[in-house]
Amino acid sequence: MIFLVLHLGSKWMVPHRHVLAILDLRTADNPDTRAFLRDAREQNALAAVPEGTPRSAVIAVDEAGARRVYLSPISAATLKRRNQLAGSTERGAV
Repeated sequence: MIFLVLHLGSKWMVPHRHVLAILDLRTADNPDTRAFLRDAREQNALAAVPEGTPRSAVIAVDEAGARRVYLSPISAATLKRRNQLAGSTERGAV
């Protein structure tokens, strides 16, 4: 079985199949997004990759099905491309 991961920066990775959404933090500045991130922080479900200013938020589920939010210094566009490529590779399209 191929186990593909999405690299979030530094040594942080999340399994491709666990990714639910990737948000661009530069354009997602609205009350709902702020509330979502605040709730994730309060529930200890928010983690920040320790290099650079966060540019994207990756919403994923862990092995137990719990929501996790990762703040990454990598742009949302780059992460989306990587995640799409991982999906294509996982299905054997590449």
